[in-house]
Amino acid sequence: MLRADDTIGPYTLVSKLGRGAFGVVWLAEKRSSLLTTRVALKLPNDEDIDLHAVRREASVWAQAAGHPNVQPIIDADVYGDQVVIVSEYAPGGTLSAWMQRHGGKAPSADAAVRMIAGVLAGLEHLHSKNIIHRDLKPDNILLQGETPRLADFGIARVLKTTSPYSTMVSGTPQYMAPEAYKGRRSEQTDLWSVGVILYQLLAGSSPFPQDDAASVMFAVLTEQPAPLPPATPRLLREVVAKSLEKESARRYRSAKEMREAVQRLSHSLAVPSNSGSRDETEIPTIRDAPETTAPTRQDDSVSPSPTGSAAFDDEETVLGVERLRKTDKGYIDVKDDVAFRTSAEAASCFGKTYKGLQRGGVKHPNEAGKIIWFPKLYDTGEWNNRMSDDKTIIWEINESPEKAKEHIDHGLNSEIQSRIVFAHVKDSSGKFMYHFMGEYRLDRQATNYQDGLVWRRVAERVKTYPPRGSEAKFADGTWPEGMKDEIKMCLEHMDVTRSVYARVSAEGSIKKSELKNQRERQIALRLATLGYFKYDTLSKNVKDRTFWLAPEKPKLNPLSL
Repeated sequence: MLRADDTIGPYTLVSKLGRGAFGVVWLAEKRSSLLTTRVALKLPNDEDIDLHAVRREASVWAQAAGHPNVQPIIDADVYGDQVVIVSEYAPGGTLSAWMQRHGGKAPSADAAVRMIAGVLAGLEHLHSKNIIHRDLKPDNILLQGETPRLADFGIARVLKTTSPYSTMVSGTPQYMAPEAYKGRRSEQTDLWSVGVILYQLLAGSSPFPQDDAASVMFAVLTEQPAPLPPATPRLLREVVAKSLEKESARRYRSAKEMREAVQRLSHSLAVPSNSGSRDETEIPTIRDAPETTAPTRQDDSVSPSPTGSAAFDDEETVLGVERLRKTDKGYIDVKDDVAFRTSAEAASCFGKTYKGLQRGGVKHPNEAGKIIWFPKLYDTGEWNNRMSDDKTIIWEINESPEKAKEHIDHGLNSEIQSRIVFAHVKDSSGKFMYHFMGEYRLDRQATNYQDGLVWRRVAERVKTYPPRGSEAKFADGTWPEGMKDEIKMCLEHMDVTRSVYARVSAEGSIKKSELKNQRERQIALRLATLGYFKYDTLSKNVKDRTFWLAPEKPKLNPLSL
């Protein structure tokens, strides 16, 4: 019996990860004098090893590799009398374990959609190579960070191009389509399995929860799944229903079609509703407001907002000052976890003020050969950009082979070979923000037509620039000129300032409508500008907007509050 610290060829066993139909999976290490690499080692169950089956699985797995949503195979060999298949180690574990950590299902409908979109992207890749997985289930989906990867190709089959079907009854009953029980499988059979997984992510239970295989088979062949929870969005229920049609011809025609249907839901699920209630433990900040849509203009630049007292009656100026506070060092650094509500705010860190920016990137106004880039690190249908787990590499991939080739050729010949990246991803509170990731340079050698343009991080800190013609910056521990009037007004009405600050300190928050008069509202806005308060701009009704006490007072604390 194998134990931890046993060695098999160049691999040292560390701990047992799990067991599948094929065999046991171990976490192992390949150790050398220079490097230790962690891998997943798959060992057959039976002493009577079927080398043909091992060779077949390794061959299918190798054909399936080459996609971010497919777990890569590293090695397949016989060491002594031990047969092994070696793949990358996925520290995130299985999708099944991920669901258990979240109470048996996805933490939200949006999380379920994003997970399934990744699964379908991997499945689309498999099907393009005429491979059907045949045993798709949460235990066979591994997580590399937040990226789902298809694994375990023990019963996968490579389809002959002359036939869309594979014949053999095998798989896990709860995830098998009706036709699979009759020995018929196709791409739609895999899509049924995806539908079952999506149902589980949303409901926390199987659509066919019967206890024994015979009862499950009867239910799959004759019964309809129980309704999904009432809170499930209607369009998402329709996706599940279509994927679980008894007749395969009525399901989605391909993984791509289902993925596109799922992704059309992604944005609507990710954008918070202004009318919805918040969890009481979630304290919004002025960064929570969704990016507004403005008409695209040839010149996105605008004059800097006035910095006198009257200017701060415009709530957008409060947002602008938040940007100044994030860049008051003269640089931004990855370790500071800098994020912006809009791409325009992010771009405005570099010496030119933007408003209503509708582009994927803009040229750096002060440094030649660079652009400020706002990639969406998820599959949009047109783009499928990916980032490595350590955030040092970005693959820029266009879904269209023709457009991808044109884009790569243009990128390789462009004078712009460096990008300052603000990735459009979710923050810890679930809101989409533009997160600063560093400066990346094009890796010309790694770039190819399959992986797209490859960008490697070369700097975690970049220089920021004040707006042109403006003194609005923090330097040497002093406040910007444009904020001195705000400090002055608060000092001139210190009794009101102390009163408003004391009320918010005691109660934690206060609605704008609860302030007594215009003077108190003006003072509250200025306290938000100076960093004493956070201010909600989500509510459509201005009177319902709320001031919250900031987690920490401003470092300079000019009002000595």
